Amino acid sequence: MAKKQRSLKTQLNYAVSESKKTGQSKHADKHNPNIDTKNFIYSDESADAFRDTITNFVNYMKEAHPEIKYVRDLTVDHFNGWITAREKDWRNKTYDNMVSRVGKLEKMLNRTYHLELDLTTNLRHRPAERMDKTQIRNLAMSKGDLNKLKCELGKSKSPNALRAIEITSRVGLRVNEVSHLRFDHIDLEKGCIHAVEGTKNGKKRDVPIREKDLEFFWDLKYTVKQKSPYVCGGILPDSINKAIRRAMEETGLNRKYINTTEHAVRKLYATERFQEELERLHDERKAWEVVQQELGHGERFRENLFRTYIKI
Repeated sequence: MAKKQRSLKTQLNYAVSESKKTGQSKHADKHNPNIDTKNFIYSDESADAFRDTITNFVNYMKEAHPEIKYVRDLTVDHFNGWITAREKDWRNKTYDNMVSRVGKLEKMLNRTYHLELDLTTNLRHRPAERMDKTQIRNLAMSKGDLNKLKCELGKSKSPNALRAIEITSRVGLRVNEVSHLRFDHIDLEKGCIHAVEGTKNGKKRDVPIREKDLEFFWDLKYTVKQKSPYVCGGILPDSINKAIRRAMEETGLNRKYINTTEHAVRKLYATERFQEELERLHDERKAWEVVQQELGHGERFRENLFRTYIKI
């Protein structure tokens, strides 16, 4: 029987697994002339970050270059195409992380598969104008500003955008997830939202509905006329973002929350939930792990996200 070909994602993840030195001292290895620490990964957090990046890249490749089946056929052009397609969703820090991971991935692939790939020469970096911008996107929206935004959306002909903001502020869903949220994904019996469509990297999760928000979701599920199976009527994520952006311009909030729409609202949700879990658990790390999972960023503690959302 012919041996089944491993997928591109499996090949890339195998290089990550082969490069893990979890539990070993990176500091000690730096003093060993026979070990180049740039070829290896020393924490589960870093390994998870690489796997997330690989999933994002492979999803792009399936759409843009389905003919590429082997890591040996990857070129810098494939990674430049991926960066071009995805960079609009990346903050400056994310952009830098992705470029850095491509460089390390090149080393891991070459060492694991005995290749001579060049994935970094002419690799696309951030344009200078992006590098100079203050990263105000990290700013959490205040409750007062959220009320201003909701008021403006209520006056406009954008009921779906208003509904999207309400949902994000209550359960922290991304715009793409809200856009794909169905009425039957609101599980009042279990007290949670099933995020199953439009999730990042296709990872499903359940987000608990807080007691204070139960009435809102009950009304949403049972009093809204359901012309569509989707809570926001099947409206596209870009349309939601455009409506939110117009409302922010009308209220002047766009000058305070630059280059962001729902992300500042997600950050407000994250900070609220973190404080709630901190009061319950009395442990910052454990509290953030709970909130991180609710946001769709995995279960294992990721310090970079903790600092982005909570410890700016």
